[in-house]
Amino acid sequence: MRNCKQITRLLSRQHDEGILPLKQQLRVHIHLSMCRDCREYRKQIDTIERGLRQMFDGKKAE
Repeated sequence: MRNCKQITRLLSRQHDEGILPLKQQLRVHIHLSMCRDCREYRKQIDTIERGLRQMFDGKKAE
């Protein structure tokens, strides 16, 4: 469980900053290959990001 908490923080950081250092990227990749819950978390933040992007891209500038 502690590992999942660290991985979700890294996934959030990756979404915020765009890229993680290679060591952290590998750690996330390995963990995601084994953890269904963290893969689901990643899908959720991807969905939220897409929704926000569509909401703001569809809004006309005044």
